[in-house]
Amino acid sequence: MTSTSSPDPYRPPDDAGPARPGPADPYGAPGTTPAPSSSPYGPPQGAAPYGPAQPPTSGPSPYPAPQQQPAGTDGVAIAALVAGLLGTALLAVGLGIAGMVRTKRSGRSGRGLAIAGLVLGVLSTIAWTLLVAFLLWIVTTEEFQDGVQEGINELSQQSVELEPDLTTDALSAAPRP
Repeated sequence: MTSTSSPDPYRPPDDAGPARPGPADPYGAPGTTPAPSSSPYGPPQGAAPYGPAQPPTSGPSPYPAPQQQPAGTDGVAIAALVAGLLGTALLAVGLGIAGMVRTKRSGRSGRGLAIAGLVLGVLSTIAWTLLVAFLLWIVTTEEFQDGVQEGINELSQQSVELEPDLTTDALSAAPRP
């Protein structure tokens, strides 16, 4: 019986043998082999897969630069309006002025709120001033002072009349055996 020897499929290839093509790249052209890699997992993270990064171009951009929008209404302007509505006079004036300066400088909305707070603050300052002046005028009049003195005298007489004699009341209310 003659046996023909077939090449061992598990034997490593000889160095002198013909080069065999590697497995085909499923995404490349047919018959091409992928470039040898030092890692079986591909290029390291952050490496450019298509060559070195290109420097940015210094030419004009085809798109306009984005405009930065101011972020909403100024909080100090809102606080000025709230303080003006609450009648806190000088606080509303100060916040109104600060709100006007900030809205002009930053370009935010709310300048109208700051002006309204300032106006309400000025009006409440005038109202508080008139109220205090009126109360001082009333207190300093002779009629008011006479009325206060009469009221004090009446209250002191009533308190003397209402004060009970504790010794006689306590003895008379005690039960007898």
